[in-house]
Amino acid sequence: MYWFAYLNIILSPSTLGIDHADPEEPHLHRRSRPRPRPGRQPRAKLVERLAEQKALLADASYVRRVQRWTGKGDERRQVEKQQRVRPWWRVDASGGLVMSVYHGTRPIEFE
Repeated sequence: MYWFAYLNIILSPSTLGIDHADPEEPHLHRRSRPRPRPGRQPRAKLVERLAEQKALLADASYVRRVQRWTGKGDERRQVEKQQRVRPWWRVDASGGLVMSVYHGTRPIEFE
């Protein structure tokens, strides 16, 4: 058993004499913020990029709009820039479409 398992036993509600959850009392066994789940942010980014590919398919002149900061000191301001979206698909020799899904700059392989 690891040391943090002992800590969970020591700080459990039953050990501390807490019989029910009172919303007015702070809970020692709960974190104030939820712990980030691994993989959630990359998954959301991939979904966002797939939506961009769908928009690019509908409109060939689609560009991504991003907010950037420019300037220094008092002249610092936020500007909107346009980023070109590259298509993840291409036409093969037989005339069909081949699509590669990317995570960053690496293509994802599917089995």
